[in-house]
Amino acid sequence: MRLSVPFVLGCSLLVGCGDNGGTPDAKPIDAPPDATPELSFMDNEGGEIRLEWISQFSPTAMATQTTARTTAYFYKSQTPGNHTLPAFPGCFDMRAKDKWPLAQGTIVPLDVGGVTIKSKTGTDLVMTRDMSTPPTLDPFSRPHELWFKKTSNLPANDGDTFLPPNQTYDVVLAGSAEWPAQTIKDIAFMPAAWTVLAPATNVTTNLVAGTDLTLTFTPAPSSNLPAGYRINTVVAFQVTTGFAGPVVLCQEEGSDGSITVPAALVDILRSYGGGRYVRQQLTHALFELTDGEPKPPGERKRVDVLSIYCYNTAWQPAP
Repeated sequence: MRLSVPFVLGCSLLVGCGDNGGTPDAKPIDAPPDATPELSFMDNEGGEIRLEWISQFSPTAMATQTTARTTAYFYKSQTPGNHTLPAFPGCFDMRAKDKWPLAQGTIVPLDVGGVTIKSKTGTDLVMTRDMSTPPTLDPFSRPHELWFKKTSNLPANDGDTFLPPNQTYDVVLAGSAEWPAQTIKDIAFMPAAWTVLAPATNVTTNLVAGTDLTLTFTPAPSSNLPAGYRINTVVAFQVTTGFAGPVVLCQEEGSDGSITVPAALVDILRSYGGGRYVRQQLTHALFELTDGEPKPPGERKRVDVLSIYCYNTAWQPAP
C-alpha cells in the first residue's frame, strides 16, 4: 500500500555511523501495493527512509566527488502521532521546528531488524544499526534511540554504486522478534542525473544583502519514473553555528530549471555567517507500516520514503 506524494527535503550536511542486526527466521508477510490507496499525510507518522545521492566538490582533491547516504527509522508510537507539513510550494523559515520532518513528539522506536535497499542495477545497500544511549543525531539533528544508516564516504565516489539514478528500489526489512520480515517492492525512485548551471558547485556561493538568490539548472527527464510519482525541486540551507537543521527551505512542484530564494530569507541566512546548502531533485512516496493486520483509518502509520539526487555547496555572506 503506497502513494506517491509531492513533498520532501533531504540531503543536509554529511554525517554518519553504526552496526547491523536482524532475525533471519522472521516470518515474511504479504503487503499488497494497493491495499490502502487513501494512505496520506493525514495518517500518523510511522518512520522515514531517506536515500541521498550527494555530489560535493573537494578542495583537497580539487575534484567533484559523490557519495550515497541513507537513513531509516520506525516508530511503535509517537505522541502526537502526526505533524503538519509546511505549505509548499514556496520558501520558509524552518527554525521553529514545528512542522514535519523536523518536529518530533515522544517516540517509542520500532526494531524492524535491519534495512536493505535493492536497486535494479546497483549494489545492495545494507544499512548499519545504531542503538545508542544517549540517542544519536541524524543529519537533520533529530535524535534516535534506534535507527539504521549508511554514512557518507565522498572519497569512495560510491553514489552510483549504491544509488544509481533513474530507477526504482525495493526496501527490505529483515524482521525481528517484534516485527515481521517484509519487502516493499519498487517503492523508492531516484531521479535521473541532472546538471547545476549557477551558482557553480566548486566555489562558495555569496549571498548578497537584500537580494534574491536565483539558482538555475538543467532538468533531466526520468524515463523510468513510475506512474503517479513526481520529481520536485528543493533547496535547503544549513548554517555552521547557531542552529541545527535546515534554516531555510524552498520547494517547487516539478522541475522548470530555476528556483529563487527571497531576499528576506537571504538576509536571515546572512545573519548566521555561513554554512552549506543543497540543491535537489527528489521523489517522495508513502507506504503503510503494517505487521499484516489491517488497521482502520486513524490507526494506520505511514513511512515516508525520500529519494534525493543533490548537490552540496558552501555559502557565505557577500562582503
